[in-house]
Amino acid sequence: MMEVKDVVSWTTMRDIEIEAEWGLGGGGKAVRGDGSFITGHLGVEDFDEAFEVFHRMILCGEQPSKSSFSSCDIFVDTALLDMYAKSGEITSSVEIFNRMKNKNDVVWAAMIQGLAENGFAEESLQCFEEMGNA
Repeated sequence: MMEVKDVVSWTTMRDIEIEAEWGLGGGGKAVRGDGSFITGHLGVEDFDEAFEVFHRMILCGEQPSKSSFSSCDIFVDTALLDMYAKSGEITSSVEIFNRMKNKNDVVWAAMIQGLAENGFAEESLQCFEEMGNA
């Protein structure tokens, strides 16, 4: 029996329930839902797993709606920004960053780090300065 019941344990239990329902048996990785799996992983900053869940949803034909992600838009955008930066697609990261209406410290840090790690030192410093003025 679990002693600590948190978002991770509840998400894992829901993942298993969905897998049983769909007969997938994927080792605790959700493939469908209303975005709650993604929100759970993003809530604990497990961005890689959030993208894995999203990817599996798409592969299984699940069509997420805008309302599925309305409560986690900033998490999804930050994760996308970070993913693109880590894969060297800094232009895509900047596009996502620029379209974001609300930016918290995590968003700014992801953009600053993405720019710096992709060889855009001056842009990274400029972004840091912009953060101080925001």
